[in-house]
Amino acid sequence: MADAPQIKVSGAGTGREAARIGQTIGDGVSRALAGHAQPTHIDTLRVQVPAGASQRDIDRAIHIAIERKMNGGRG
Repeated sequence: MADAPQIKVSGAGTGREAARIGQTIGDGVSRALAGHAQPTHIDTLRVQVPAGASQRDIDRAIHIAIERKMNGGRG
């Protein structure tokens, strides 16, 4: 079983907002990887979203970052 990911956030806003966005991103990563049949190991996944991003925007950014990372790129 994998350890819970460490989520770091930066940017403008309060710590509470950062924690909420971090949780949203963590949940999105879990959903995105749920369909992968093969074991996946990602040390760092960088996702940049604008303030006020919708859940759909966040999920899209996560999918792009995961695909980039799985194809050997920086993500």
